[in-house]
Amino acid sequence: MKHNVYANGFQNIEYSSGDIAMAVGVVEPGEYQFTTEREEHVRCITGKLTINGVTLLPGETHVTGPKESFTISTEEPSSYLCVYN
Repeated sequence: MKHNVYANGFQNIEYSSGDIAMAVGVVEPGEYQFTTEREEHVRCITGKLTINGVTLLPGETHVTGPKESFTISTEEPSSYLCVYN
């Protein structure tokens, strides 16, 4: 496992299960910008996340392609699961 702190208020723990790499994280209110290395499937677990203008509620997923920039924001503490492909 690897603990990542991307910004004050945005953290996750990366781990692998077989051939699948994942991260589970928490996001405090704010806006954060990232660039992907590989395709990312982000599923909102709790709260509400907005990724590139698309709002995700618990159980909903957003896919970002490899080498793409994206903005993630929230107005309330939220959590997510990200599966990397």
